[in-house]
Amino acid sequence: MSKLYRSLLWSGIVTFGIAACGDDVTVTQPPPPPTVVPGIRSVTVAPDGVTIQVAQTVQMTAAVTTDPGAAAPTIAWSSSDATKATVGATSGLVTGVAVGAVGIRATATSGTSTGSGVATVNVVTSQVTPATVSIASITNTAGVAVPLGNVAGQIQVNVNLERGGERVQRLELLVDGVVRGSQTFASALAEGSAPEAAIEVISIPWNTAAFNATTGAADVLNGNRTVAVRLITQQNQQGTATPSVQITLNNANFVAVTVTISNGSTATDGTGLLWQTGDANATALPVFYSAGTNTINQVVFSAPGVNSKTVTAAPWTTSWAKATTVGNGGSAGVENAAWAVTANSTVNNNPGPNGTSASIRYDNAPPTVPTIFANPNNRQGGWVNDAVAFTTLQSATNLNGMRGSTSVDGGVGGITYAAKAALGNSAAALASPDITGPSGLARSLANAYCLMLFAQDALGNRNSAGTVSSTACTSTGVNVTTIGVDRDAPTIAFSGGLASNARLNGGTIGAEFQVTVSDTGTVGNSGMNSASSVVGTVLRRNAAASATCFIGTVVSGVCTPVSVNAAPPFPLVPTTTVAASATTGYYSYSAVAQDAAGNQSGSVSRVIAYDPAANVPALTTALFNTPLTGPTAVFNANASDNFDLWTAVYTLTYGGGLPGPVLLPTVTLNTFNVAPLVNSNVAAGITVDGFMRQVEAVTGNAPLATGGTFKPTQLDGVARDQANNPSATATTPIPGASVTTGVSYTAAAAPQLVDSWAITAPSAATNISNGAGPAAAVNPLSVTITADVFGPTLTFNPPFARVDFYRVVGGQLVLIGTATTPSTTDNGAANGRRHRYSISWTPGATVATGVQTIHAIGVNSVGDALVSAANGNITITNP
Repeated sequence: MSKLYRSLLWSGIVTFGIAACGDDVTVTQPPPPPTVVPGIRSVTVAPDGVTIQVAQTVQMTAAVTTDPGAAAPTIAWSSSDATKATVGATSGLVTGVAVGAVGIRATATSGTSTGSGVATVNVVTSQVTPATVSIASITNTAGVAVPLGNVAGQIQVNVNLERGGERVQRLELLVDGVVRGSQTFASALAEGSAPEAAIEVISIPWNTAAFNATTGAADVLNGNRTVAVRLITQQNQQGTATPSVQITLNNANFVAVTVTISNGSTATDGTGLLWQTGDANATALPVFYSAGTNTINQVVFSAPGVNSKTVTAAPWTTSWAKATTVGNGGSAGVENAAWAVTANSTVNNNPGPNGTSASIRYDNAPPTVPTIFANPNNRQGGWVNDAVAFTTLQSATNLNGMRGSTSVDGGVGGITYAAKAALGNSAAALASPDITGPSGLARSLANAYCLMLFAQDALGNRNSAGTVSSTACTSTGVNVTTIGVDRDAPTIAFSGGLASNARLNGGTIGAEFQVTVSDTGTVGNSGMNSASSVVGTVLRRNAAASATCFIGTVVSGVCTPVSVNAAPPFPLVPTTTVAASATTGYYSYSAVAQDAAGNQSGSVSRVIAYDPAANVPALTTALFNTPLTGPTAVFNANASDNFDLWTAVYTLTYGGGLPGPVLLPTVTLNTFNVAPLVNSNVAAGITVDGFMRQVEAVTGNAPLATGGTFKPTQLDGVARDQANNPSATATTPIPGASVTTGVSYTAAAAPQLVDSWAITAPSAATNISNGAGPAAAVNPLSVTITADVFGPTLTFNPPFARVDFYRVVGGQLVLIGTATTPSTTDNGAANGRRHRYSISWTPGATVATGVQTIHAIGVNSVGDALVSAANGNITITNP
């Protein structure tokens, strides 16, 4: 067909091409595909290879597989040799006739379609031992014989089975001729596979109390019954029954009770046991085994913890809603690990049968009501901030918890906690969503939030809010309080008292640390915490201990903050909790401000050093090696103190050449409050760089006259501790012979003979500011000071390696600046070569007001110095 179809198709194409040239043609369409009629696919006959005796029968079956849509097949049976075995043409029942093998064919017909299958049957004449069965005993499930005159419940009918040479298929339990149970053998033993004498004990179970789960009708009523067992083999399909055994059934009438839970949930407890909650529904099904008419008048349902209910008409059902107050005396619910429903019936107006359901773990009661810890972590007035947790237990390890107690649950457990809050009344709070803390609440003007706290078990059973109010924050059945929300930190700043890094050497340490605090804002302003507005610590460190918690509570070796004033006079909060102390040491104060809601400011810190004035340090007389020469001189000394050394300050006095001793740079022995303390035999000498071995003084500006030459005569030193206590002055005489003599600037033999040396600018009165007071707005903050030295034209080189500018303070020379590189001019006159040294001086706030006496001292590379006359043209005008 395919080949023909393709030829026709090709012919059509060719014809189409010819027609394109103008010829008339006729196109022939290919024939349609043939119609497929559903029919039979296969036929399988069983049993195949079965053996029967002459005159015995065996039932054959045929399994037919057809195409979809095929008509139901009919079966016709035939034997290949009717002299050996015959078969019913429509029944398929085979009868053995003579010894031999025969094929039994089943031919199936569906419409016009047919199919067949064949199985072999072997016919023999040898006799096989028939299978036998007998009832051995009737026992209960424990194997104990039951009295045949009083049988009830589940029993076992035990039989002795001898298979013989037959193939055993099943045993059937007959009660009054009706099959009530059976035992089927999945793979029957072949003939002769077991000794004929072998006896098997087979138990067939029978529930004599079985009933219809819908109607309650008993399968078998009480009374006398006959019990027999029928044996079915492959060779004997009709079966052989044992002699009957007479029994008397005596099952008690009862009520079958079932319990279901709806509209609820389930959860497992800590041991993995299942609990349920929801509406409890009970159904009663009366079951009667006694004959006669039984009219049910009513059924009374009862269960632990709930009120009993009476039903007077079928269907016999009732329920207890979870939301309904139940229990004796109106208890809140049921928590029972073996909760079961009992049903008692009245039948024919007399007490009837009863029954009890299987038990369940039933829990529709909430945990006990938790309490509220009103002011967690020392808060006041019900104010809270975001650090508070409404549902967390207040404890030593969590002071911010607001729950005051742990709830108890008698059921599934697994308690969790929830809170609700809203502005105004308890009705609004109850309608709000669950929260655990105040983070989602807006700041409040006052304690305007109504807060409700709940406990809930794993099944969702939660405390009832009871009766709530739409006008006030009150309720029954749950803990309720009012709160305010403030999450803005207060401020704190030092005010009065001690300055930072103060050094005290008198009195005692008491309320010297003072701060001012404030809680600002109009919304969420809880005010300062009156019991602990400032929380902090004071650590004391001295030579006796590395650190002492002077104020605070020591926890695991750490000083934790405490209130520094129980009743502060706002806004000033001094440390009145600090007891007066005369113990030497560093006192380190660190504190934060705290409002009533527990909000804390950032920390402020301040340290003071304290050592009574009587505890002065000691400084040894300085030692030095001779001869002393420029530009460096070393003086060695040691200092000691009971506390912590700070500095050593030295002055160097020259015999007549200077207006006062030279204040040398300060020697720092230790910095403020830095460990370790430095106080025992500490090197406290000084190395003088730029040491002036001799000094000449100038009394006028020009020309210079030969002046005197002066050497240093003594070194005076004073050591101070960190409390600013000074030592006694340690004086070291310096004999003139101990210092190398230098070269004069004014002698005719001087290599660089100086003609004149003076401060030339400022040349007139100049007012400058030290940066404080009203004059700072009109006066400059700095001034340029210039000193000129003159010498022979062309040949006069700069005579100084540096020029130091000093001001006279309290009879001492205090360095204010140094110039090292001069500017040079030469006018060609005899002494017209000038070298100019300049500095810019900014006095700063530490310089007192008044006229300043300034000297310029030029020093060469080996320490020979020339001092200018004083310049008093600079005046500090600020107060």
